[in-house]
Amino acid sequence: MGIILNILKEIPLSAVLRERLTNQETKMAVLEEENLVLKAENLVLKNKNSDLESLVVDLRQEIQRRDDVIQKEKSQDNLLDKVSINVLKLLFRQDNLTSEQITQSLNIKLQMANFYLKELKAKGMLKQQTAYHDPPPSGNWYKRQGILVWALEQKGRKYLINNKLVS
Repeated sequence: MGIILNILKEIPLSAVLRERLTNQETKMAVLEEENLVLKAENLVLKNKNSDLESLVVDLRQEIQRRDDVIQKEKSQDNLLDKVSINVLKLLFRQDNLTSEQITQSLNIKLQMANFYLKELKAKGMLKQQTAYHDPPPSGNWYKRQGILVWALEQKGRKYLINNKLVS
């Protein structure tokens, strides 16, 4: 009878163990499913990361290309043509010249001179100012009239000196 009693005692224990086993198997299935979902999400994120890394490389190349273009434009902006250089040299030697005097000295047309003078003024290399006769031709200081003359700015002098165009 001892054997039967022992078997009967194990039946409730087996049922409890079976229930625990079933619970653990359910939890394991849930974890495996969650693991599959996480693996899929990981793959998606790796693909997105790869796409973003490619985009970063492309953007860096575009930034470098644009920087190169800007540098090229700046270097071309700093280069002056022969007429502009001659205007700067003339005003370096003798400041406060009128457009007409510049035209005669460089042997170019007035429209061409005005074009180059305005371009150099826009680049900050020249300035236009009013010069007065001292004393005025009429002798009346209150009625004196000035004439517009061109003068070299510091930036124009610097260009000539840095490029060894004057000594």
